[in-house]
Amino acid sequence: MKSHRQALTIKSVLRHHRVAVVLVYDPQAKINSLSLGEAQLGADRAHAGFLRVNVNKQRQAEPFAKTYGVLQVPTLLFFTRPGKLVQKLVGFADQDTVAQAALNAARGVVATEG
Repeated sequence: MKSHRQALTIKSVLRHHRVAVVLVYDPQAKINSLSLGEAQLGADRAHAGFLRVNVNKQRQAEPFAKTYGVLQVPTLLFFTRPGKLVQKLVGFADQDTVAQAALNAARGVVATEG
């Protein structure tokens, strides 16, 4: 039986927010737990949606590794409608950095890798 707690997707978050902030993290690593709090606060400050992806849950994390090249945790991904990745931050980011990146994404000011 499927859990409805994991029903949130990038697409569903973007129905209600201009930007979705996704944190790929390891809850067992201290810096990752700090990242979780900072990322949530930053997303809230920017009025962005927020999703967390636990790397210990392979079914959750594997698509992010394959599709978006997430190889290190914590990693933050910023998506805009219709689900386009517009920025990727690897490593710890404080709430100010997360909020600014989300606001930039909402305004169309993006920094993609590559």
